[in-house]
Amino acid sequence: MAEYRNGEQSTDTWKQRNKSLAYDLAIEWFRNFAKNADYMPNSSARTLPSCLSKLAVYQLYKEEQGNKPVLTRTHFVYQMWKKQFPNVYIPKV
Repeated sequence: MAEYRNGEQSTDTWKQRNKSLAYDLAIEWFRNFAKNADYMPNSSARTLPSCLSKLAVYQLYKEEQGNKPVLTRTHFVYQMWKKQFPNVYIPKV
């Protein structure tokens, strides 16, 4: 606290903390899952099948993790997916 009061420590240090094991496992799982997504050679966007929903993707993730720690649905969709994989999406039909 003394470092913070003296202005020696940035308020952004909370962003530098280590992510949880569940977060790292979710990133690795989603990276492998997104490899099967369609993509155009002239774009970095990757599209998952339109028959999927974000809830369905989360349920697949949760089932495949078994006894490993998992993220909550909200954290999976709105934190991990949105921030780490913004180019992966499910197209609307």
